[in-house]
Amino acid sequence: MSTRAESAPGVDPELALIYGAYPVPAVLTPEMIPTLRAAQATLYNEDTMTATHPISHKEYSFKSYDGYEVTASVFTPTGSTTHSNSSRPCIYYIHGGGLIMGNRFLGIDITYPLAVELGAVVISIEYRLAPEHKAPSASEDAYAGLLWATRNSATLGIDPKRILVWGSSSGGGLAAALGLMVRDRKPSCGLHLKGLLLHYPMLDNLVDEDDKTTFSSRAAPAWSSETHKMAWEQYLGSKSSRFAQDPHVVPARAKDLSRLPPVLVDVGSAELFRRPAAKFAQRIWEAGGLVEVHVAGGAFHGSDLIATDARVTKRAIQARTSWGRDMFES
Repeated sequence: MSTRAESAPGVDPELALIYGAYPVPAVLTPEMIPTLRAAQATLYNEDTMTATHPISHKEYSFKSYDGYEVTASVFTPTGSTTHSNSSRPCIYYIHGGGLIMGNRFLGIDITYPLAVELGAVVISIEYRLAPEHKAPSASEDAYAGLLWATRNSATLGIDPKRILVWGSSSGGGLAAALGLMVRDRKPSCGLHLKGLLLHYPMLDNLVDEDDKTTFSSRAAPAWSSETHKMAWEQYLGSKSSRFAQDPHVVPARAKDLSRLPPVLVDVGSAELFRRPAAKFAQRIWEAGGLVEVHVAGGAFHGSDLIATDARVTKRAIQARTSWGRDMFES
């Protein structure tokens, strides 16, 4: 076993076999961003994400808060007769990539088990990325897309009162931000969120001192504290940015976490986002909200995307699918 696996923070033995061979460098620099984006575009696109799944795909576009045109992908299970064309539940999915990379196809297939089971429509948007686009572009794009989906629910075949927001990694942070934005802005378009599924969410631009060492480049190949700092700097510009204190950009800065829809926090025990995710859940409980937490013992950030058959991955998938099913059926 490699030195990296031996120094890993409590990694599951099955996952430890791949821990030292993670396909992304431990420390990312701004210069690497174009190459990583190109690699992801090859792996995650319409062909790779629909060819072997009973899913159809259509593209739409909408205007964001500043007039920028955003592309949306709408994925619909084929052959489902569970719902009429206008009554399908909707999974509004927000992809990961640390706010600096990724596209609307990245990780979309993790939603398919629930979508196929319930006949739900999945919507994923191409929100803007840093460093080309600074805060608050990503969260405002995601919010604009949610309103667009609600206002065009008949065309998209979804029930606007049954929308589940599901975000992974940076998308998880954006999903939390959306929950706060909907609560605070009170849009009058008939939108009703059934829940927020925060899949190893990127909630906080700051890293605890203990975690800076535990999840440094030496011990965290998937998303190290060094990479985390770089990504947020690319998006915020600097720690002194006014957006660094805006909960609609950095959800961990929210002073009030009451009146959110039900939340599921799903995080690995061997990743940088474990502590801020746990704190976020605790604060929702203290505010009287409904939140469930699933901690995948020994899972590291993104391990479920590359170790799809690992036992710990299968347990996490089951937890997410079961919770999502309950939210739509409640």
